This record gives sequence, structure tokens and C-alpha cells, in this order.
Amino acid sequence: MMIKMSEKSIPQQLALDIFKDISLTETSITDVQKDIGYNKSNLLIDVSDLSLVARRVLNGCYFLAAENPNPEYYDLPVEFFKWLINYDSRNHSHLKKAIREAQKASVIINIIDSNDQKRDKWASVPMLGATAISNGRVIFKIPDELRHQLHNPLGFTYLSLRITAAFNSQYAINLYEKLSSLKQQGGSDWFEMDKFKEWIGVANIKSYDEYKALRRNVIDPSIAQINDISDIFVTLEVKRTSRKISHIRFMVRDNPDGKFVLRMDYRKSIQELYDTLVREFGLSDENLAKIVENRTEWTNERIQMAIEFTRFRIKQVPGKIKYPGIYLMNAIEKGFSLGEAERSRVPEKSDQKNPEAEIQKNKKDKETNETLLNAKKLLENISVKEKKEFGISFSRSPAGVILQGEVDPEKIINHPRAGAGFATFILKAVGNRKKQPD
Repeated sequence: MMIKMSEKSIPQQLALDIFKDISLTETSITDVQKDIGYNKSNLLIDVSDLSLVARRVLNGCYFLAAENPNPEYYDLPVEFFKWLINYDSRNHSHLKKAIREAQKASVIINIIDSNDQKRDKWASVPMLGATAISNGRVIFKIPDELRHQLHNPLGFTYLSLRITAAFNSQYAINLYEKLSSLKQQGGSDWFEMDKFKEWIGVANIKSYDEYKALRRNVIDPSIAQINDISDIFVTLEVKRTSRKISHIRFMVRDNPDGKFVLRMDYRKSIQELYDTLVREFGLSDENLAKIVENRTEWTNERIQMAIEFTRFRIKQVPGKIKYPGIYLMNAIEKGFSLGEAERSRVPEKSDQKNPEAEIQKNKKDKETNETLLNAKKLLENISVKEKKEFGISFSRSPAGVILQGEVDPEKIINHPRAGAGFATFILKAVGNRKKQPD
């Protein structure tokens, strides 16, 4: 079975329509004023050591397959495929070489059984199957083992082909994809230098054994390009051991000023609901985009009713709804609300207090107050620079979303909703720092 262009989903049809409209003007995909992208499984992002064109080939293939994972083969005009991956050369020899390289890229799947080592599972799955260029068309296959990663993957990152097509460095696009998948948690964990070199795909390049060369030729240029053109803004932090750079990590936040950013600020569009949708239900940028696009029909009242419905169902059968965000989006789309019959089954609140609950609440309040007090004392005894670093780091973390950009540590520690979280953040950070070897 082959998929024809007339059978494409909305994002793919949009891309094809744009291509048809502009093909005579030879306009690049990076110049189009409509975003073209898809939800890429995070499992498929964790692939390194690919050339720029090979990575674009994979992104183009998975974009075409993302909304229709069923066909055995995909079949499309070669010129359209080249436009999607921003390949403007007539040198098909180079394109074929990039396709061959993409076929060698694989996803590693490791499943460790802590009780029985013999039951550990390991698999290496190629990302691209049989591919052909013939009679002006590209025909390719996605391996069967990865098809379940195509449609609505549970862990995914929205990837704009406009943005990825604008990169001219294989290291920059690699770092961009990996850090985009970490944006919700505020950035990466600390990397030992050898681990980072494996992560970015330069472990076998001897000239990058020296940190200065690695930073000069790979890290700094990649960060500069990401911050200039993309939808994320990256900053580098380093840790020294015996005066030598031993660890690095990357902090990540939204970058509405990137040259190729078209997606709107969802936070402003759904300000009243943003905190609940993102922090409580973990909705992604793509979910928020869908809500914003349907605001005429999906009013605040409709969304609130769906939230109430979802919360009720979660409480009704604890543990049954494993992915509340997916459940909530379905409730919003279908307009579900809590009926009076269901609402009447909710037990009335008793005026009598539960002694055990009161004890636990008082205990928790006391612990929170102690945490806040200890954190405030600590803030009084550290430098202004350290205070500022704590404020910036916390504001960029998922818990700092409600601060809306506030980085002043004195204001954050006294924030009615974020103060306790910031206090815990500070004490944990200082505790971890003390554990680090000198």
C-alpha cells in the first residue's frame, strides 16, 4: 500500500498546498509565513552523529508519516520532498548519500530488569527502511517497530520544519532538537564532559578532547545559532573540579524573538487557564496551539467544564486515568461536562473535621514554614550574584511558570504560591553543591 498526496492529513496537505502555490517563485520553506511541523516522539530525537542533510531527511520522512502511520510505503514527488528538507541542489548524488546515512541511524531501546539480568532487553532499530528515488518520486518505508511512535506518542516535542530547515550546522540542529525536548523541565541535567561529547556526537573527534576547542567550535556556535533563529533560548552553565571544567548543563526557556518563530504566545492567549492546563495536566505546546486555534468554539466555560469533568473522573476511579492531559483534551474536543446525576454522587462535605487530616495538615504547614525560614536565612548569607542565579534558574523551571518571568529572589520567596517551591529549590541546590567534590 502506498500513500498518495490526496490522502494526506491537514498539516501535510497544508505543506503541499503551500509548495504548489510557491513552486514557481522558488521560495524556501524557511520563508513561508505559516508553520509546518509535527509532534516528534522523544525516542526518535535521541539520535546523534548525523550530518545536517541526513537529519533533515529523517525529519521530512517522519513529518510525512506522523499523521498517517498505517501505510506500508510513502510515495511523493521528489521536488516536494526536497522542498520540505530545504534541499535546493540538483545534485541527487548528495541526497542519496544522505538517505543512506539516515538509514544507518538507529534508535536504541534498553529495558533493564532489576530483579533478573537475564530478562534485560536491548534492541537497535533503524529509523528509515527501504527508500527509492524513481520517475521523479521518493518512495520510503518506516520500520514496523517504530510505527507506534508516529501517531500521538506519549512523550513528544513539537518540531517545526521551518526552524530545522534554517540551521546550517549539524551540531546546532542536534543540540536544538535534544534541548527542545527538555524545555518543559527547564533544561538538561549536569553532563560529565565525556557523556556530553557522546550526547552531541563528537566522542570520536580527538581535537575536541580539549574543552576550549569543543566550546569554541561546537558549543558556543550552536548556542548562538539556536538563540538567533529558533523558538528556544539556551544558556550554558559550567562546574569546575580542581580548576578544570568537569560538568556542563544547559538552561532552556521560550524564545519568542527567534528569527523563524511564528507560533504565538499561548500563555497570553489563555492566561486564566494556562497554569492549570500546563502544571496540573501537563499539556504540551501542541495541545495549547490546538486550544488557541479553536478559541471561538472552545471557550473558557467549555474548558472549565472539561477540567471539572476530568477531575471528577480521576477521583472517581483513582489510578485508572494514566494520562490526564490526553483525557482532558478529549473532553474539551467532545464538549464533555459533569451532569447533575454525576454531580449528585459527589459526597457532601462534612462540617466535622477529620482529626487525623488536621494533624497531617498542621504537620505539613509546620514543615513548609521551617523550609521557608531556612531558605530565607540562607538567602541573607549568600552573595547577590548567587541570589540572582537562584532566581533565574527557578523562574525557568516548570515550577516557575506561574511567576511569568519574575526573577527577583526576594519577591519569589514571598510569593503565595511559588514561595515554598522556591525555598525547597534553594535548599536542595545548596545541599547538592556541598556534596560535590572540591
